[in-house]
Amino acid sequence: LSAGTRRLLRENLARRTFDPFRDMVTGKRKPIGCLTATHNWNAVCLGGTVGAALAVLETAEERALFAAAAEHYIQSFLSGFTPDGYCSEGLGYWNYGFGYFAMLGEALRQATEGKLDLLGAPAARMPALFAVRAEILDGVYPSIADCSPASRPDAKLMFYLSGRLQLSDLRWKAASP
Repeated sequence: LSAGTRRLLRENLARRTFDPFRDMVTGKRKPIGCLTATHNWNAVCLGGTVGAALAVLETAEERALFAAAAEHYIQSFLSGFTPDGYCSEGLGYWNYGFGYFAMLGEALRQATEGKLDLLGAPAARMPALFAVRAEILDGVYPSIADCSPASRPDAKLMFYLSGRLQLSDLRWKAASP
């Protein structure tokens, strides 16, 4: 991309995403609902915003503020699961929301050289196993909430979780992206 296009992208990211987010997490602006939502919007919004910040912001101090905010606010997402990891929104929403949680967690783990590992937190273990534990019969999953009866665990997400959580189910290891 040309220098002008890169500058325009950075300016718009700052104005439309990074500055408002920074103002919300530092108390200069009222937070929007997704920061404390107990459903997939929390992980999706944090994953996109913080992932972009980690990729684009130049100083370690700037990136650290976004990482710390993610570590704090992602607890709202995790609190939306029951103690046994049940996702009341169903498998399709779990794929979407927990997929963003996993993406955010991996971005933070890599950015902090393993010091911040969201997936390694005890509160994440049971929600991470929701798809595995929800299976009724081989390849059959309940249709709850407004999820499609055809909903299945996302193969790429399950491949990732299998590696991180040492799941023994070989079909997910065979689903290599």
